[in-house]
Amino acid sequence: MASSADVFFDPRNLHLLPQDIQTTADCALRGSIAHLERMVAFAKRNASNADLTELLLPICWANLDTSVIPKEADLNTTVPYTLPRAPLLALSLSCHIHYKRPEAGADLWTRVWPWACFIDEMRDIVVGCPSALDMARLVFTSMPTDPEVIVNLLPAFRIYLMKAWNSFLQSQDPDTPGFWPLVLFLSPGEDDPSRPSFLAEYVQGAGGSVHHLARLVYEHVALACRTGNDPHLIAGLNFVLSIPISFDNGFHEALGDRGIVRILCRLANMLTPGSGAVPPLLLVLMVLRRLLGPDRRVRQALRHHLLDALLRLATLNISDDNVEILRAILARVQLGTLSYSVLSVLQGVLSSAEDFAASQTLRHLHNQWNQFISSTYARLAVKNIIDSPEYVPHSACDYIRCRKIQQKKDLKACGDCRSARYCNIQCQRSDWCFHRLHCETLQGEQRETLRGRERSFVRAIVKRTYETNQTDILVGMLTEAGPKNLDQPMSLIHDYRTTTDRATLKFSIDGPGSFYQVQRAQRDRKIHTHLVYIPGHNTCQLLMRSETDLTDILTTVHKIMDEEEIAARDALTRFRSVVIH
Repeated sequence: MASSADVFFDPRNLHLLPQDIQTTADCALRGSIAHLERMVAFAKRNASNADLTELLLPICWANLDTSVIPKEADLNTTVPYTLPRAPLLALSLSCHIHYKRPEAGADLWTRVWPWACFIDEMRDIVVGCPSALDMARLVFTSMPTDPEVIVNLLPAFRIYLMKAWNSFLQSQDPDTPGFWPLVLFLSPGEDDPSRPSFLAEYVQGAGGSVHHLARLVYEHVALACRTGNDPHLIAGLNFVLSIPISFDNGFHEALGDRGIVRILCRLANMLTPGSGAVPPLLLVLMVLRRLLGPDRRVRQALRHHLLDALLRLATLNISDDNVEILRAILARVQLGTLSYSVLSVLQGVLSSAEDFAASQTLRHLHNQWNQFISSTYARLAVKNIIDSPEYVPHSACDYIRCRKIQQKKDLKACGDCRSARYCNIQCQRSDWCFHRLHCETLQGEQRETLRGRERSFVRAIVKRTYETNQTDILVGMLTEAGPKNLDQPMSLIHDYRTTTDRATLKFSIDGPGSFYQVQRAQRDRKIHTHLVYIPGHNTCQLLMRSETDLTDILTTVHKIMDEEEIAARDALTRFRSVVIH
């Protein structure tokens, strides 16, 4: 017949024998080594059970008698010292408690801390001491939450900070007991943001690295966003801000584009109206400013609509601090890449701010629009549209000092973007200093991104022009669909009217150009041709773009010109593209 002790250790029967658990706990409370060992095993199996706190804490208090700690002078450094079994088991038991009673922290702390210091100082001659991981968890599980106490004990904490930090990072488990006390301790508090941070000292010291910082920040913020834990999320944001600015470059490199985008997207989800509690806007904007980094990461964040959420939320509480941080963010963002919704929010936030700096930022926004227009011309305009009435499959070398016209089959395309063509390797090498600025933007995934940015940009610029000048916007597009008479002028006119919040499009067949010319150009370079015509501005512009497929391409460019309307129409009728460098 099985003894009561054997039944006690059977996990299937633990819930059936509460009297055996209580009996074992009572014996452990009186210092029975055998029963202490059983309670340690029981705590390991049931560490996530919050109800165990009431049962285990008295056992820890009773067996962590600080009076039995030997003095350093009484120890022989040449002879190993064996810890008493009872306090050692009580320490192990404390390591597995998920601490749920803050009011009891002082009692447990007064017993744990002296033993922790003794074990750390005498680890070389003490036999049977707990592992560094267990001791680190124990220290930060029982650590008091009073900031003044923590700051005063910082020198004594240093060794355990190192061990706890590394052990938590190695375990990659933010639910580990003591993880949140550690992060809260390392993060400056909201009430006292000037409280000294341990991060700079840790990174500069032995064993510290920016990679550890990146991993811990990501785990911290990701868990807080996933669980909706407001205090932990605020602590995580403060934690990001506490990282010294001098470490920003290494931090971005360690976390990587994907890690930064994930953090920003989680923050954006938390900021979406209706998602529950919202962290302080000013704090989030400050974190955004720290995490944006180089422009290439800004573009990735924009693709995930992060700025849409942040800037929309900014309109709910416009203050001088918000406008100041928005200006700092805008200084790092290529404004031409913003979507229409973000542009609208920026207009509202900056226009409502009655200060000179905001008006300067708004003017800077308009200047950036014009720069983006010019860069779009330079990337997308086709430089050689054949004016001859007969189709000739010729093209020119893209090196500006060569421009030799040859048959296309004799020209060699750039191996990366497949857009630029050269007559020989010397021309390609000579043109590389100019071509490399645009070569990467025409490759792979970013080509698709460019299309999306153009769509948003065109919608924003057209709507902005309409609101300013109160005039209809006519967008004419020459398409391959036309009348059977190839010499009959035609184009597809898009009448862009903003009568409501959503724009409407009306179509009609009218305008200059001929289907024969369009068909010939498409056969030559596979292009779509678009016309932007703004009455009252003497504006008429043609853009050609090289593409291998003709599916759903919207590449429209708006530019206000001083030439007479008749001259612009004449240029269009002759089917010439305007190349802007």
